[in-house]
Amino acid sequence: MEGREEDGQLFGRAMCQAPEVDGVTYVDNGEPGDIIRVIIADTLLYEMEGE
Repeated sequence: MEGREEDGQLFGRAMCQAPEVDGVTYVDNGEPGDIIRVIIADTLLYEMEGE
């Protein structure tokens, strides 16, 4: 987990998402600094949503 958006939404990066190049993965659980396992539930234009 990398951090939170201004609205509080947690985000991080999947192994395939490079900083400043790719989007991020939004999740509902965890804290910034955590490494968590998620299932990708949906994809957006550049981002993914994990469960």
